[in-house]
Amino acid sequence: MEAVTLHENLAIIEVDDPLLLDDLYADEKSALLLLTRLSGKAAVVAPGQFDALLAACVSWGTCPKCSIEFLREQLRRPETLRRFDGYLHGINADKLKAMTRLWGFKGQMRKDECIQSILQALDDPQKVRAAIAGLEEYERTGLELIKLMGGEIEASAFAVGIYCSGARIPPRLYGGYRNGTGEIFDHFFRRGLIMSSYTYDSWLFFTNGTGPS
Repeated sequence: MEAVTLHENLAIIEVDDPLLLDDLYADEKSALLLLTRLSGKAAVVAPGQFDALLAACVSWGTCPKCSIEFLREQLRRPETLRRFDGYLHGINADKLKAMTRLWGFKGQMRKDECIQSILQALDDPQKVRAAIAGLEEYERTGLELIKLMGGEIEASAFAVGIYCSGARIPPRLYGGYRNGTGEIFDHFFRRGLIMSSYTYDSWLFFTNGTGPS
């Protein structure tokens, strides 16, 4: 009888076009991230190379199919719940004014008024539900990923998770700085949906590599 080997937590990449897999195997660096090709559209990812392969695909302007359940396992880490309170004071008034629009304000307020308005809105369940209902699908997906992580996620994992979610993303948020991480973070930050753990200025997350929270 032929022996059968059972593999646990094996990552599989599936593409829409077999030519993409051809290109991945033909590329010297990407080929090291893959093992057995299962079919024209599917292949086994080398152990520990899932994130690197996703980053490579994103840099090429495409992304493999990935279930939200798998992303949950890939992104799970100890819970570190965060609130915005300690970050808002480090943001300049112009950025805060833009953030208040999420909550229905016109943004014509002083810095302290903006902060107070945002905090009051966050403490109002009805306003929170209304704000979430008005978000785009990819924006809600981003918040779900952060929630799954307990309130904090590394910036590049955040971007990759959104790219792989299947949600429709505006073309302007693809590519650019750090394979799109900058564009994704900048959009979510300016909307007032995330902050950075870099407390001097919560927008400057690139200065020390910290992720949004």
